Amino acid sequence: VYAPTEYVTIYFDRPKKENPTFRKSVKIWVKNLGYYPMEIRSVTKSGFNGLRIGISKPERVEGYSEEAVRIDINAPPTLSEGTYSGKIYIDAGSAGKKTVEIEVRIVHRVKLVVSQDNIDFGKVEIMTSSTKSIWLGEELGYKSIENVRIVKISGNDWITVKPSSFTGIPAGRSVSVVFTLTPRGEAIPGEEYTWTYEVRSSNANKVTIKLKANITLTDLTEKLRAVKSELDKYDIPRGYANAVDELIYAYRYAERIGREDYRSTWLVASKTLYVLESVEAYL
Repeated sequence: VYAPTEYVTIYFDRPKKENPTFRKSVKIWVKNLGYYPMEIRSVTKSGFNGLRIGISKPERVEGYSEEAVRIDINAPPTLSEGTYSGKIYIDAGSAGKKTVEIEVRIVHRVKLVVSQDNIDFGKVEIMTSSTKSIWLGEELGYKSIENVRIVKISGNDWITVKPSSFTGIPAGRSVSVVFTLTPRGEAIPGEEYTWTYEVRSSNANKVTIKLKANITLTDLTEKLRAVKSELDKYDIPRGYANAVDELIYAYRYAERIGREDYRSTWLVASKTLYVLESVEAYL
């Protein structure tokens, strides 16, 4: 026999809910150094608690040749992480006996998955919020994911993530995460914005999440006209209503000549509209 000890590692890398059996085979080579055939009387085992062991042996080994005793190791998915050992006893009659120890190391894998790794907010208006919710999960079911954090890789700071970090995800479970996008005043209408985030942890694979949105502006014309109509009902200086007409004109003109002017005028118009609506509320 070539080696007195064999070392085997079995990775639990398929979902526990599928009730898989993890298998590994070991070959123990038995060499006949003599001229005459050598009979292999028996191959037996001891130990291997929790493991199912299968043995296949040759009937004999011809002179000056070698044959393999195959040991099939079967690990059920309920087995705990750790090292399991056992012994194989080979009886070759008058040729002698040999003992081989086998150490089996069971390693539980973890796998981080997400419900959605490409998020499209669609059209989002400046200064308004849009949310998207996804879940992060541990898929295999053997061991928890530890120290999870969601890190921005690229993109501006218009998105908030809650929660952006947590102590872990239990084995086979999931947690919800909410991405909230609030485009600020410097956003350019019609422009598509993109962001990249990465989910990291202490003991699992990384997952990349890509997000995108198309920024738009609400047409304020009808709102401005509605406010002007309401102001006309009250006994206030005519200049207030005329100012609204001028604002509508500037707004429509800016819309025609370019998005930079359009954005700036929109911001002025939206804030003015807020003031006018507040004035109307007190009339």
